[in-house]
Amino acid sequence: MSTIEINKVKIEGMEKKIQDYDEKIKQGENDLVQNKFSYSESEIKMKAKQIYDLKKDRQRLEKQMQTSTAYNDNLKNNLSKIETKIEELRNAG
Repeated sequence: MSTIEINKVKIEGMEKKIQDYDEKIKQGENDLVQNKFSYSESEIKMKAKQIYDLKKDRQRLEKQMQTSTAYNDNLKNNLSKIETKIEELRNAG
């Protein structure tokens, strides 16, 4: 049960980080669009690479969150099965 709660907290933290990535990506894209004429070619490439890296980090974190969510669901199912078996044993006793 404690593992389920720990994973729940981790998943909530990942959701917050994903929101942070979304905000940073949006800010970066807006900055690039607004200032594309004032930036040099190398600055534009650097900004675009930063946005690309943020998107990759976000994807990586989202996959990790999906894996953790699936693991947590599996733990909940196992806990439910264990509780059912315990109740069956109590009733048989």
